[in-house]
Amino acid sequence: MTPEFKQKFEAVLRVYGSDAYETLIKKKITIIGLGGVGSWAFESLVRTGFHNIQLVDLDDICVSNTNRQIHTLQGTYGKFKIDQLKERALLINESAQIETYPNFYTEKTADDIFNYEHDFILDCIDSVKSKCHLIAKAKKDNIPLIVTGGAGGKMNPHQIQLSDLNRSFNDDLLMQVRKKLKREYDFPRFEKRKFHVPCLFSPEQKIEPEELTNKKGLNCQNGIGSLVHVTATMGFMAASYCTNYLLGHHETN
Repeated sequence: MTPEFKQKFEAVLRVYGSDAYETLIKKKITIIGLGGVGSWAFESLVRTGFHNIQLVDLDDICVSNTNRQIHTLQGTYGKFKIDQLKERALLINESAQIETYPNFYTEKTADDIFNYEHDFILDCIDSVKSKCHLIAKAKKDNIPLIVTGGAGGKMNPHQIQLSDLNRSFNDDLLMQVRKKLKREYDFPRFEKRKFHVPCLFSPEQKIEPEELTNKKGLNCQNGIGSLVHVTATMGFMAASYCTNYLLGHHETN
């Protein structure tokens, strides 16, 4: 154990035990989607002591991200999220090995992303098509992952819960994902059957603004609202699941 690691992360080992050191410096994690959920998940994993993380995203930072994304600061507007998070990670732990992939996850980019040989994937994607492809590919390749649902329009972080993806409810994003997985990827059609894919979701009724100025093209400026104490909580819970899984303390769902 290096003196630097001991100085910065010894408190983590007091919880997980000294044997956790090898896992923290060797296991490889991929986070796909670095917004209100993914950016906080990344922060948690870096501060837990994980050294090898791949970041996948093509978005740049805009002012409207300020309310919920950790990389949004004066001076970062217009810069790529992955670059700012890598820079932030190295300020926390200069030994971190952060690999950035400046692209969105799609069927076309999947093989390049999977070349990273990750030990765990955090799915923080908000595209139904891409989310489904990722889930199906990870399951086929036997790579563990945690799926995150929609956090927009929710105000109570206490309602976020862990479940099997096929048993999530009152989440529009995951409802569409379940349907597509059953229809196009041969996932079990019966509601009582598990997908054996863990997910985080909030069944809280989504709050919609009284007036949506552009209902056909919702975006940061005119769509569903969001709160950092909800998005960040989901990100922290995803990081917790990943950490506990890799260290042999994961929950069943």
